[in-house]
Amino acid sequence: PLLSSPLTIMNSSSSSLLCSASTSTDLELFIEFAIAIPSMILYALFFIVYFKSFQLRSSYYLLFFVHSCINMVYFLSRALLMRVPSFSLLCQWFLDHFGHFQYTFTPLYFLYHYTQQAQALSIIAININRVMAIYFYNSFTLLHYTTHLLLFSLLLLPLPLTWHLLISPVKFIPSPPMIAMDYARIVSYPGLSVSPSHSGHSSDRSGGRHFPSDSGTDEVPSEEEEDERAISHHRLSSSLLRSSPISYRPVSHPFPPSSILWLLLHSQSSMDHHRLRLSLSPLVSSPSLFRRSH
Repeated sequence: PLLSSPLTIMNSSSSSLLCSASTSTDLELFIEFAIAIPSMILYALFFIVYFKSFQLRSSYYLLFFVHSCINMVYFLSRALLMRVPSFSLLCQWFLDHFGHFQYTFTPLYFLYHYTQQAQALSIIAININRVMAIYFYNSFTLLHYTTHLLLFSLLLLPLPLTWHLLISPVKFIPSPPMIAMDYARIVSYPGLSVSPSHSGHSSDRSGGRHFPSDSGTDEVPSEEEEDERAISHHRLSSSLLRSSPISYRPVSHPFPPSSILWLLLHSQSSMDHHRLRLSLSPLVSSPSLFRRSH
């Protein structure tokens, strides 16, 4: 039979999602926007002054300008993905129309994570620039090339961690009291990912659904591999019984055979040996227990 696409396989098993946003959630979102919007206005005023004034064309203000652009893009992408859809009037509509994997919000989701990584790097770049300005304030050439190296680094380094999001479908998921986004992992790299990954297929965090492997089918061990595995377990358990360190041997200790302490040590060693044999005897007698049921 013809194999369905990975998106069809995952979306077919998705159930109806319910939003849990309320008026208290709306109040929290309004407070967050009330705090963030004035910062965005100040950034916009800085852009105007930066482009009109030539006195601000230094390495520090160049880095701060890039940092401000990253902050604004991060705020807008986060607001459009995580905050605006979480309002009680819009929450259920987003879950109904975008609650399955698709590529509609993939570019915005990539920008959100890319700018999140670039934010931290831009702060580090500004700190390095200030240290360089203090210790090498007479070296204009060093400051010039160091600034461009820092700019190149803070814009390039987030890509190895976020490039895979450009080819990954995304969807909205409930994250009470708001909603969030999840993505389907297409590639196994990078290892740090929102969704767990296994060899041969990838799984979705919210529902545990899987992508088939590149060949179209999940890898299932053959009957021969199962037999070899059962035999190896049988040999391992037998060797454990033969070479178990928990076995009774006559040990010379300072207590006479008639004393209570000698009897306690003798009984404890015998009980440990008997308990080990009881725990391993099903494995030795029936190696087929190690085989998975089909």
